[in-house]
Amino acid sequence: MAENSDFVDTGEMVKELGLKETLTIGIGTMIGAGIFVLPRLAISQAGAGAIAAYVFAGLLCMITAASTAELATGMPKSGGAYFFISRSMGSFMGTISGVTVWLSLTFAVAFYLRGFGEYLAYLIPAESIFIVPINATLLALLAGIFFTYVNYIGAKETGKTQNIIVGILLFILAIYVGWGSVNIDSSNLSPFFRYGRGPLLSVTAMIFVSF
Repeated sequence: MAENSDFVDTGEMVKELGLKETLTIGIGTMIGAGIFVLPRLAISQAGAGAIAAYVFAGLLCMITAASTAELATGMPKSGGAYFFISRSMGSFMGTISGVTVWLSLTFAVAFYLRGFGEYLAYLIPAESIFIVPINATLLALLAGIFFTYVNYIGAKETGKTQNIIVGILLFILAIYVGWGSVNIDSSNLSPFFRYGRGPLLSVTAMIFVSF
C-alpha cells in the first residue's frame, strides 16, 4: 500500500524542534493539571489508599507506554495511532480513531486549562483593575487563546515556550517533593484504606488522566 503523503517522518519534526524541545513536550504532557488537581479528589474518595491507586494507574500506563513506544518505533510517522489503524484496518476505522483521539484531547485540554485558571485565580484579586471581572473561566479561556497563538506561530516557538513552562513546573515539583518529604504526618496514613477498598478501582480510573 502506498504511503499517504500527508504524513511526515517524526524525525523531521524532531530536527525542527530539537531533542530538548521534544523531551519537554513529552514531559509537559505528563505534568498537567491532573497532578495538581486530582490528588485532592482522590484522597477525598480513598483516603491514603489513593497512594495505591496511583501505583496501579502507573503500572497500567507503563503497559500503554510500552505499546506506544513499539508503535512509534515500527511506524515512525506523525499521526500516531491513527496512522497505524488506518493502515491496518482501513480509513473508516482510522477516521473513528482519529476523531476519538481529537475529542479526548479536547476534553483533556479543557480540564487542564480549567485547573490552570483555578490556580491562577488565587493569585489575581477578584476586584482588579480590569474592566471584566477576573475568574477561573476567563483565565482558562485567555490561556487557551495564548497557547493556540503560540502553536500557530510555529513549532520552534512552541518548543521554546514549552521549555520555559516545563522548567517552572519541574522547579515547583522539586520544592513540593523536597518540602513534603521532611514534613510527612504519619497519622494521615492510618487507617490506610479509610473508606474501604471499594473506591480503589474508581479512583484509579479517575487519576489515570494524570499520566
